[in-house]
Amino acid sequence: MVTRFILMDIEGTVSDINFVRNVLFPYSAKEMRNFVSRNKTNPTVRECLQQTGAADDESAIQQLLAWIASDTKHPALKTMQGLIWREGYESGAFRAHLYPEVVPTWTRWTSQNLRLGIYSSGSLTAQHLFFQYSEMGDVRTYLQAYFDLSTGAKRETESYKKIAAKLDLPPGQILFLSDIEEELDAAKIAGFSTALIVRGRDSIQSKHVQYHQLSDVQIN
Repeated sequence: MVTRFILMDIEGTVSDINFVRNVLFPYSAKEMRNFVSRNKTNPTVRECLQQTGAADDESAIQQLLAWIASDTKHPALKTMQGLIWREGYESGAFRAHLYPEVVPTWTRWTSQNLRLGIYSSGSLTAQHLFFQYSEMGDVRTYLQAYFDLSTGAKRETESYKKIAAKLDLPPGQILFLSDIEEELDAAKIAGFSTALIVRGRDSIQSKHVQYHQLSDVQIN
């Protein structure tokens, strides 16, 4: 079946995972308490604090910080991080990392009438900020769709069925690129084409075709 849409993970696929681990996560941890203090009446902040199940704001903050430390993909944390990262991006504290071949490859793919999108555990807000404030500038014009955990967990087949339905495409016309084999397994069961991105490492034993970078990917 001909590929019409390329769905991509962020960390390890289009961006170095160390940017998230060494820049974004520490920034959100460092700024969490001050951000909550300055935005206590913000309805979204209040909802996130309540979603932790904690009895008071300080306990909620401690829970959010613990989730950052354990890389727990809780929706409340992802929403809070997106709000905090917005301030960091807008202040120029950092710019999102993209691998150098990403934008040239996206340019080539879009010239071939391929549509592109993102599926990440980061909130939709965080995803838009990431691509708006990248080291390569605002690259959001390349992306037609964004999906986060509100669609479902990335290792669950049902999530990919929902994505195909939202894109109004047969699953076989969607190619999913990720560095996480379990995510690709779920997508493949849903009928997607899949490819494992193995940046900076040797190929591994896998049921998925493997590439070292996006520019190597072969499109049907």
